[in-house]
Amino acid sequence: MVLYAYRAIRLFGREGQIKPDDIDHFLARLLTFSVLAMFSVAIWKNTPMRVFTLLGAYLCVLEWRELKAGVWDKPTLFRRHQRYILASYFYVLTVVSIVHLKDELPTNLRWLWPAAVGVFSVWMLGGNRLSIMHKAPLRRISQGAISRWVVWGIASMSLLFGAYVVYDLIYGPAIQGQT
Repeated sequence: MVLYAYRAIRLFGREGQIKPDDIDHFLARLLTFSVLAMFSVAIWKNTPMRVFTLLGAYLCVLEWRELKAGVWDKPTLFRRHQRYILASYFYVLTVVSIVHLKDELPTNLRWLWPAAVGVFSVWMLGGNRLSIMHKAPLRRISQGAISRWVVWGIASMSLLFGAYVVYDLIYGPAIQGQT
C-alpha cells in the first residue's frame, strides 16, 4: 500500500492531468494478484481473512476503475494517496492490535477493529458520504474541516492506543514473568 501511496503523491506533483503509466498497470495487476492469493487462503481461513479479501477486492475495483478512466486529475491522485497511506497505516495498527490486545479482545475483534476505523476514515476523507451527510446543517461542513476531524481522530486514537501499548510493555504479564 505504501508503494501505491508514494506513486500517487509523486504523480500529484506533476503539472496537468496525468495518464496512468506502465508502472500503474503493473501495480494494479500486483494488487489484483495479491487479493486473489488472499482469496485462496480466505476460503479455508477465518473471518478476518475474508473481510480483508473483500476490502482488497474493493480496492481492486477502485484501482481498475481509475485506470480505465485514462486520466488522473489532482483530486483523484490525492484521494488515491489518502486511501493507500491510510490502508498501510491501519495495516500496521492491525499488527499492533493482534500483538498487544491478545488478552483484552476476542480474536476477530482484535483483527478487525483497525479495519473498521480505516474504512470509516477513508470513506469520510473521500467525500463520498451518504446523502444524510449532505442534509442541513451537515452540508455546510467543508471537506477541509472533515479532513481535519478525521486526522485529529486518528491521531488521538493512535496516541491513546500507543499509551496503552507502552503500559502493556511495562506492566504486562510477559515482563513480570507471569506467562
